[in-house]
Amino acid sequence: MKFHRKLLLLLFALQTSCSQEKEVSSLHQDASPHDPTVKVHRIQDGSASFHVYVSKNKGYRIDCGENEEGVNRLIRGLGVSSELLASSRTLSIDSQEYESWKVAEQPRLTCQPEGKFLYKIDLQGQEKYFLTDPSISATRLYNIGCSGLIETMGFSLQDAYIIPSYLVTETKVFTAHNEDDLNCVSGFSPSSKFTWTRGKSENLTLQVGMDLPMRIFEAQKADGTYAELEARMEGVCDWVQLTPVAKSLLLGGKVPQELLSNECIVTIGEKDATDPQFSLQLKLTAERLNWERSGESDVNGDKACDGIEDCVYLQPSESTFWAKRLDHGLRNWTMATAYCDKLEYNGWNDWRLPTKDEALKAVQANIWTELKEILLNNAPSTWTSTETPEGKAWMINLSNGNGSPSSKGYVTSNAVLCVRK
Repeated sequence: MKFHRKLLLLLFALQTSCSQEKEVSSLHQDASPHDPTVKVHRIQDGSASFHVYVSKNKGYRIDCGENEEGVNRLIRGLGVSSELLASSRTLSIDSQEYESWKVAEQPRLTCQPEGKFLYKIDLQGQEKYFLTDPSISATRLYNIGCSGLIETMGFSLQDAYIIPSYLVTETKVFTAHNEDDLNCVSGFSPSSKFTWTRGKSENLTLQVGMDLPMRIFEAQKADGTYAELEARMEGVCDWVQLTPVAKSLLLGGKVPQELLSNECIVTIGEKDATDPQFSLQLKLTAERLNWERSGESDVNGDKACDGIEDCVYLQPSESTFWAKRLDHGLRNWTMATAYCDKLEYNGWNDWRLPTKDEALKAVQANIWTELKEILLNNAPSTWTSTETPEGKAWMINLSNGNGSPSSKGYVTSNAVLCVRK
């Protein structure tokens, strides 16, 4: 039955092509499963509305009748996220932009395949899938960029009609043009040899000392078996742990405190495969916290300064430890300097006043926002060890970075913070 239907379609195409002026086919590029320029817009037509998918400046109406869920599923099949759809503009059917897409001249994307046909052509060893809509043209082929669109339109790759490539490249029975490509925002090429059943491409930002949440990857091949996966790494990735478990590849690890480079790129794909099109990629970016509780002072490991333990915070970017402001005493610069010099806290006795530069860098690291109560006792100012030629010393407001040289004899409260390297 399928053979006869296919034969009739080809005969009809041949007859149609003979009565039309032949067009030049150009198949130098594949329709893309990853095209960020693809858009879906809601079009307002009086009190009614519908969606139009735009690829290469051509518009294709999405039409599933009253099946709103089918419309949403088809939009997702194009790789369009709900966030991207929500950010798209609603246009009037009378707008110039809508008219420029020539929607009436393109096939509609529907939730059922009735009236349309899916063809498969082997071009230079690559399988390409094409949509035709006889109501527009029985011989014009639209190259489909992702399997998600094929599936949500109700087609099955296994049921695609196979036609020889010479009908496109030589005899020009069928015509296909790159400007008719049906690209997707994201997805997998229909010619992909396997489908990812678990895992996705991601950009993850992790803090040093943080565990990488476990990621699991699985891919199923066309014959139903699972692909053997491997990982390729770029950057500083020696902290990333890969564990093959049965049909899966598990990815985890912990970002080391001493990490020097902040980027690792992990590409997951089928073992020994050469086509990156079928790979997933994780971009792992490590960042240091502005402030972190010093492990030496956190005896009970709860990361809280609860008054039982000494309270010390580390500014990782400067490798500087800051001790909690312990009292609100009145001190001039000389007294403040002596206080830090004599301080024994958290087992250390090499405390000192911060320099002006250290205080300003603490401001840049949001010391006031993050540690106002915990470390600073709600008091923003501190003396610094930085002196001026006139015999004064700098005092810095840690809430805003303002500061000025003050007389060393000036006595004030809440103006002593101690640091160490």
